[in-house]
Amino acid sequence: LSKDMRLKETDRHEEVQTLKLKLQESQLQLSSVSVNEANAKNEIAVMMTDLNLKREECSEKQQRCIELEKHVKKLENIKNERANTIEELRKKVHLCTSNMESLKTSLS
Repeated sequence: LSKDMRLKETDRHEEVQTLKLKLQESQLQLSSVSVNEANAKNEIAVMMTDLNLKREECSEKQQRCIELEKHVKKLENIKNERANTIEELRKKVHLCTSNMESLKTSLS
């Protein structure tokens, strides 16, 4: 009977030791998961920072494009005004030339 009790006690002791080992293993796994989670959160934070910087950069470039488009429109307007002025001057030169021809013809 006492031998049987000792065997049971030994079995229980081994069972307790096994359970303790399993608990430690679970705690290690949980620790590992926590570390992985923290690393993932850090990576996400870095990515979000990078994304925000790129968004800002994109916004600045977009603003620059808008400014350049306005400048191009102003330059196109100036070009059109100059083309109109040149056309008006050509007409005046043609009129002057015609008048000079008429004067030459009437003088000779």
